[in-house]
Amino acid sequence: MMNESSHNVQVSGRLSELKTTISAGLDQRNKLLETIGDKFEQWNLKVRKEKAIYHTLNMLSLDVSKKCLVGEGWSPVFATTEIQDALKRAAVDSNSQVGSIFQVPVRSPDDILELLVWLSLGPHHHKVLFPNQKIVQLTFLFLALVAVPWMLLPKPFILKKQHEARHQGQSYAQLDETDESLQVETNGGEHGHEEFEFSEIFVHQLIHTIEFVLGAVSNTASYLRLWALRYNSQSNLNSLGPQVLIICLLEC
Repeated sequence: MMNESSHNVQVSGRLSELKTTISAGLDQRNKLLETIGDKFEQWNLKVRKEKAIYHTLNMLSLDVSKKCLVGEGWSPVFATTEIQDALKRAAVDSNSQVGSIFQVPVRSPDDILELLVWLSLGPHHHKVLFPNQKIVQLTFLFLALVAVPWMLLPKPFILKKQHEARHQGQSYAQLDETDESLQVETNGGEHGHEEFEFSEIFVHQLIHTIEFVLGAVSNTASYLRLWALRYNSQSNLNSLGPQVLIICLLEC
């Protein structure tokens, strides 16, 4: 009996210790969850800021020679002062020991003119003026090429199909008709049944397509030539010379 009672005492002591340990663990867990709940928004905001910083840094390029990060982007010229002030305020607020250098690389009309000139002559333009420039150039060039057969081919075939549907079954005559009635119907049918010349319609549509293409090229070359003459000056005459020559050749 004494062995059993001592064994029960030991078991009860161990159970009491386990309950105390579990209770302490639950209390610790509750305190930790309360701390996390109180600081979750703060931690979440901090993580988002860090992710935004790293995302911005990934958009920059490293200049090894000057040991700095370089970021390029579009900005209006009139907002240069505001951008510089914003960069200064950001450096002060972040306690940064390194200042920001803001430069405005103004795109000259020469670059835009060169891009427009080589849009069809050379889609793989080496000067990148905007994101996805190559895709945009190839898309416009593809649409321009598709427009030519789209203007040329559908209309003649559609007219031919409409003509066949309109005059289907009108070329048959009854067997019991006399020669005189057939002669009268034939004479009357010459006025009511027009002959359809597919080759003539196709050539006519081909002429319209060629006129449209030449007109589009001529108008585009005229606008580019006027723009080149407007923004050209004696200082950059040498750089714009080949472009103006190509425009004049296209217009001719």
